[in-house]
Amino acid sequence: MDGTTPRIESRANSYNLTKLEEEVLIQYIIDMDKRGFVPKLNGVEDIANYILESWGAKKAKYGIVDSDFYNFDEIGFMMGIICSGIIITNAERNSRSKAIQPGNREWATAIIYGNGEGETIPPFLIVQGQVHLFNWYTETDFPADWAIKPTSNE
Repeated sequence: MDGTTPRIESRANSYNLTKLEEEVLIQYIIDMDKRGFVPKLNGVEDIANYILESWGAKKAKYGIVDSDFYNFDEIGFMMGIICSGIIITNAERNSRSKAIQPGNREWATAIIYGNGEGETIPPFLIVQGQVHLFNWYTETDFPADWAIKPTSNE
């Protein structure tokens, strides 16, 4: 509803190939199989490496460096809850499990941003509220370079 892709539908950042490149590679494997040829692992690796090398060549040709690649992510968390836990659920479940918490808890959102060389800018926090409270900055260990923005949205 807010224009972002749900996490369950989004692709993890740890993939070396784009979704399209991966689909092309999969289609090659399926095509070889339909023709009666067994694709060998080293052949598939060669194609994947070719895709990655051509991507690297484009980076070199246009002078693109790792610091030109940026990533930004957002994460929501429940205020006042600091613990890890194990949730047991059905493996066939399509949505994320939710732990039930007692009481009325507030949520906050952190927006984090960094580039391919690991440089980051201070996080931006969004919390429920109408105004900034002075004690957010004076009575806590809240880092001075972080941004915080109250919002009346629930």
